[in-house]
Amino acid sequence: MRDSLGGIPVIVIVTLFIVITLGYIAYNVNYTKAFRMKNKAIDLFEEFGGGEACSGSSKCRGMLVKYADTIGYKPDSLNCGFFGAESVSNLVCYTTNTTDVYTQQNREDLHIVDEGQGTFYNDVYTKVNIDLPIIRNMLISGSVFYVTGSTKSMSILS
Repeated sequence: MRDSLGGIPVIVIVTLFIVITLGYIAYNVNYTKAFRMKNKAIDLFEEFGGGEACSGSSKCRGMLVKYADTIGYKPDSLNCGFFGAESVSNLVCYTTNTTDVYTQQNREDLHIVDEGQGTFYNDVYTKVNIDLPIIRNMLISGSVFYVTGSTKSMSILS
């Protein structure tokens, strides 16, 4: 009897190790998808002139949706209100910020070219989709499951 009960702690440790390892691998795969989606959204925002232009442009929105389907990125519940942001096709969230409120160091970090009021940049947020019930229930809406990035500064076209 003693020998049969002695193996239970080893089984528990092995099972726990397998669960943690698989959870880590699943998180990394989904983080990579969210990171690639963020980079594509930033590229499209810079190409089309910002998040508002991409929300209104069916071409930009279509390219974003097609890319998301290509990489298999499907966020289950994107909460843009968490950041006070707007959504593009429920794939990415973005906020628009003017560049006239930042210090010189921040301007250099954000690649701001014009110091006047005619420039802005977008902060882009994509969600890391975790579909493991135990982990998802522990951290329901924490920002730990989002990938963020910023576009270069863009001029406001009149």
